[in-house]
Amino acid sequence: MVKRLLMTLPITSLMVLNAQTMRAADVLILTDKDGAKTTFVLEDKPVVSFNDEDVTVSTEKGVISLSAHDFCSFSFDEQTTDVEERETTNPTFTFSDGLQCHGLQQGTAVSVFKADGQLVAEGTTDSSGDISLRFGTVRGTVYIVKTATKTFKFTK
Repeated sequence: MVKRLLMTLPITSLMVLNAQTMRAADVLILTDKDGAKTTFVLEDKPVVSFNDEDVTVSTEKGVISLSAHDFCSFSFDEQTTDVEERETTNPTFTFSDGLQCHGLQQGTAVSVFKADGQLVAEGTTDSSGDISLRFGTVRGTVYIVKTATKTFKFTK
């Protein structure tokens, strides 16, 4: 219980400190316990919530859920250029007509499943570490994205 409380203190502090930033955020940056960062491009303003099991980022157009056990902190940034033009070593995920990933290692396998386990899209990243997986997202459907180092859920 103490461990879980200690985990929530940095998150709560960041939520209070970033309250103004959250209103203008276009990009969510999550930091894992090992220091690895993952970037999510958001279509509208997010609301972050968490419990003992999950960290959930909700917008009017979708929801992203990640395991709270692997999560350390989050921050927001304003997107100033197109995703392809952003120089980053963080993997970046964008959700529109499917899933676009940038900044993964070359040859990384990316799979997308429905919550019932049905595979809806898969592929490997190109020489630049990018992949675009097109599939018909159905509003309200939960999708699970798996890479070699990341697993998270999103709902359109």
